[in-house]
Amino acid sequence: MLGVTILYRRIRRIIRAQSELKNELHALLIQVQPQLVRFCRENFPQWILLLLMKYPTAAKLGRASIKRISAIPFISSARARTLKEEAKNSVGALQDSFTETAISCLARSILEHQKEIDELKKKLIGFWEPRRPFHILISIPAFGKWSAAAFLSEICTIFRFHSGSALVAYSGVDPIEEQSGDMTIRKGISHRGNSEIRAILYPVILAAIKFNPVIREFYTRLRAAGKPHKVAVTAAMNKMLRIVYACMVTEQDFDPEYAKRFSGTDTVVAAADSCAESTTEDAKDFRDTVLPPVTITAPVTRRQARKRRETALTRSLRDQRLTSQRREPTRAGRAAPVPPLLKSWLSLRETASEKT
Repeated sequence: MLGVTILYRRIRRIIRAQSELKNELHALLIQVQPQLVRFCRENFPQWILLLLMKYPTAAKLGRASIKRISAIPFISSARARTLKEEAKNSVGALQDSFTETAISCLARSILEHQKEIDELKKKLIGFWEPRRPFHILISIPAFGKWSAAAFLSEICTIFRFHSGSALVAYSGVDPIEEQSGDMTIRKGISHRGNSEIRAILYPVILAAIKFNPVIREFYTRLRAAGKPHKVAVTAAMNKMLRIVYACMVTEQDFDPEYAKRFSGTDTVVAAADSCAESTTEDAKDFRDTVLPPVTITAPVTRRQARKRRETALTRSLRDQRLTSQRREPTRAGRAAPVPPLLKSWLSLRETASEKT
């Protein structure tokens, strides 16, 4: 498996080298043939590179015949006529023979790199395609064949990690928290581990925000809570890694409805609801065993004292709810009455949120 990782990282280096060549060509194109820049806003189309190989400067393109220009793939006669007219009126400053050689060399190098990248990608995908982990990954919306093969080439096997948290830490998207007393400082992600996995996941997450219902809902909820885009994307990467780990360990395809079927209230609240069907004494036993009493008179900081008071208030609210449900059972189609203390607490929370 080590050879697969070596090959993938070699492909990544070729891609980075190609990106540098594209940046260099784009900077020169502004000075040589600025009329072509509008076709290269996001990437260089193949027909632009073939055109630059044959006619690297505006002067040379203006002297070419429409027939020869239209012989280049994906260039019609109408486009060839337009390109020729624009080249004649071009304001490009660099038209010498040395610039011609440089432009042709850059265009040729980019095409050669792209051909090599395509061949190596095909070989890497062909290695992973017959294997079960590959099909599990591409069952997750936003993972394509290349991103799945790249991810598997970096981790080799999911059984290297004892948990989803270990995979998250290996990828360097685990949050860092520094604690001093009652103070907790969050400093973002650790950036430890494998940076290549983060590079693979970033475009995957951008696609998942649009096409994966679980990640889209998670991202939308974080944005609604006021989180910046990058913070929400990083948190979505963390969640995606945990989803990937769960699917690959269980060898099951991605199921967007899985969480809805198996989620619900937490264990403590569920146990409290079950106690509502029993006597108040049972609820008291549950509170004494699962929720031990909290002492707020201990010499603690203000922040900790506030947390303990909130815990005590929450316990009181739960007791009132259990008692009211026992005394006034809910009828079919009718909601249970809200205890008075709960009403006052909710009103205080609303007042506090309005002030903040």
